[in-house]
Amino acid sequence: MRTPWLLLLTCAGCVVDTSHLTEPVDVSPWLHGETGEQLVDPGVFAPTRAPIGVARGSGEPGAQGAPSVVESTQHAIDLAAVLQLAGSSSIDVALARSQAMEAAHVAEEQKAMALPFLTPRLGFFRHENRAQSSSGVLFDVDRQNASAGAGVDIVLQPSEAIYRSLAASRRANAAAATYRANVDATLVRAARTYFRLASSFASQGIADDDLRAAQELLRIESVRKEAGAGLAASVARARSLVAEAEGRVQAAIGAVAAYSADLVALLNLPSSTQLLPRVADAVVLIDLIDASQPTESLLELAYQQNPELRAAKNLTAAAGADADLTRWGWLLPELRAGAMFDEFGSRFNALQDREEYYVGVQWRLDFGMAARHSANVERQHQADLQVVGVRNRVAAAIVRLCSQIKAAAARVEAGAREVEAATETLALVQARQREGVDLLLHVLDAQAALSRARSRLVVAVSDHNIAQYSLLRAVGGAR
Repeated sequence: MRTPWLLLLTCAGCVVDTSHLTEPVDVSPWLHGETGEQLVDPGVFAPTRAPIGVARGSGEPGAQGAPSVVESTQHAIDLAAVLQLAGSSSIDVALARSQAMEAAHVAEEQKAMALPFLTPRLGFFRHENRAQSSSGVLFDVDRQNASAGAGVDIVLQPSEAIYRSLAASRRANAAAATYRANVDATLVRAARTYFRLASSFASQGIADDDLRAAQELLRIESVRKEAGAGLAASVARARSLVAEAEGRVQAAIGAVAAYSADLVALLNLPSSTQLLPRVADAVVLIDLIDASQPTESLLELAYQQNPELRAAKNLTAAAGADADLTRWGWLLPELRAGAMFDEFGSRFNALQDREEYYVGVQWRLDFGMAARHSANVERQHQADLQVVGVRNRVAAAIVRLCSQIKAAAARVEAGAREVEAATETLALVQARQREGVDLLLHVLDAQAALSRARSRLVVAVSDHNIAQYSLLRAVGGAR
């Protein structure tokens, strides 16, 4: 172990705190505003036909509190459970934590590299036959000796220890910030996938409603045709609508299965697990951060606490310490000192005390010094450019996400009104059609308009909530 005593004074503030790496990820701040304003009755978006393994009439998955097991491989889950599992079970989070711990251990190792180290020794030497004296005379030799002891060695490299320890500490801090960034990214990925799952599940409910309506239209037109008041073309059109709705139901079921598989992989769950979301999460706006505040305020917040930016700044500081090492390190000499205490003699049963001491000072000067320093300066320049690049990306993300949130909020507001109006229109047209005073085409148009309105509303809510989580990550997460 080699770190100079001087390092204990000059780098006392270089201690890397790893306590937060072993603590559970707190996801509660990410759920602030989770139960936002409910736009419409979530029950109207629930699939009417329960998925395989879910009992009919069981109601909305997860609506009664904690997620419950609905079959051996099917589980109802909500956003809180998804984020908790993402923070505790995700492979990405575990890998980032391990990398941060590794960097912290490397920093501790670097700081411990000048404490005196023990050198236990045990040796035996034997020489037979010819040897040569310093005057060149050859003679026969038959001798042996033995030794057993231990020594203390000190290698003081002030420049190496100070600057390299500082660089290692900065890299450990960068790794810790990268871990935090990976946690944030994993939580956002989990939330994004969950919202996509919830919207797909709601789309299945919309398709189920369309299928049920198409089947009712087919029944009505078939009865009218049999009574001589309907047309064969109307029956065929209704039958075509049923087939189209059945296809959309199956497509929605496939999308639910796909997003469920993605979420299962992200949460490191058994591959046979199928996750079913709370339908309410598809029609509830989440408000995690005020996107209407001045962009400058969000940028200032991001520059202070965005973990990716903190990691880049720490890497810049580490590169600066490396550059200082090659700039000034050669001015400080390397000191070597030590003492050896052992038992020495011609054999192990005839040993006597022996002591050895040494001390020396040396400088290293070579023709590669200038090139090493130039390379370190370029690395520092690259690290500075990376900070600027991260800063620009964060700023662009904040501006883009604020715009997306405002646009999505407007889409949600318009979508809610559109669903209300389309629902009323369809009810009126269906009543007139049943009375035989309106055309089937008008009913189909009204049904399609309602389906499109409901789908647009679900997509707008999902886009808004995903953008909210992405913006929270961009400004530095829930700190």
